[in-house]
Amino acid sequence: MFSQHTLFSRFGIVIQSISLFLVFATANATVPLYPEWQHKIGFSHVGISVIFIAYHIGVIFALLTFRKATQPQTIKKLLLVGLGSAMLAAIGFASANIIEWLVISRMFVGIASGIFASLGVAQILRIGNYLNVSYTPLLVTVATVLGFGVGPLYSGITADLSTHHLLIIFGLFFGAMLICSLLIVTASSDGVAASSATQPPAPVNLAKALMVTGMFAGPFALSGLFLSLGPSMISRLMDNDSRALAGTIPFLLFGFGVCVQFVLKKLSYRRMVIYSQLLSYAGAIVIIAAESLHSLVLMMLSALLIGSGQSLSQLAGLTMIKLWRPLGTLEKSSGFLFFGGYAVAACSIMMLGEVSAHFGLMSATIVFLLICLSIMTIAFARFIQDTARNSACSL
Repeated sequence: MFSQHTLFSRFGIVIQSISLFLVFATANATVPLYPEWQHKIGFSHVGISVIFIAYHIGVIFALLTFRKATQPQTIKKLLLVGLGSAMLAAIGFASANIIEWLVISRMFVGIASGIFASLGVAQILRIGNYLNVSYTPLLVTVATVLGFGVGPLYSGITADLSTHHLLIIFGLFFGAMLICSLLIVTASSDGVAASSATQPPAPVNLAKALMVTGMFAGPFALSGLFLSLGPSMISRLMDNDSRALAGTIPFLLFGFGVCVQFVLKKLSYRRMVIYSQLLSYAGAIVIIAAESLHSLVLMMLSALLIGSGQSLSQLAGLTMIKLWRPLGTLEKSSGFLFFGGYAVAACSIMMLGEVSAHFGLMSATIVFLLICLSIMTIAFARFIQDTARNSACSL
């Protein structure tokens, strides 16, 4: 029944986008469960940071290892490897009783995320280019951002309502990814090679790749704060360990970001960049205020601001990647974009855990924000400079 379908079609775009969503939803469904695991297994904020870093190690490994794949059959097999890794992680999360098991599971789902962030995203953008589907950058961004938001909300609500929540949460993801795997296995990859032939490699421009990645990496790392230490921060601010509440904050962050994307989707990528950077700056300032005043309202406001900034920066980044392919191909360019985001997030979150253990969470948060904002500022300044130069040349 499925053999009539091909990955090189609108069906292929849809099934690969759903797979992309499921992988990121599985990866982030763990967010509201950290306080529970922390209490049951027994580990500190540094332990949470280690678990978070393990995910980024898996992502970076996959981005560096698989981003050069170009043959349709190879990409198809690697997408199946990604889904398989995510399914193994789901089994691990459902049965974890030691921190090492959580670390290994996070690394597996990180590998899955890295494969889909590079090959999956590039495949969707390429097919969209060839079929003249203009909305693929928006579709890819919505799929990933919704995964970041829906995963924690679903797991948090389920955890508060059911005593067997781990089996229910990760069993559903396992089943859905298994269905996607079967659809991809039985679909033909005919025609994908044709799109590569019509799009020869673009000239390599490393400076442009670094600029685009820097403007995305800062907001991406800021959103990582809510996915790593967010639940613990909320629990402390409210003296409430509700897992549904812990899952609501990431959902607000990324769900609001999706809404902003749809409202502003017709903006030029230049305006998207400007708005994304300003929203991220504002969100960082509000985080400091929320920590200083122990205000949940301000914490939620910062989540909305940073979620909007992150979502717009990702949409703008993917739009520029699709237009310029600054590293020659879509695989290398999109892989580098997400590599930069995950690398900055991993290093800054690891630093956050270490500094907070010695100097407290407030001091660590300030240093973390300074790192993220510095990277954003350098890249954004280069973007403004390039935009001004291009405007002057066109006069």
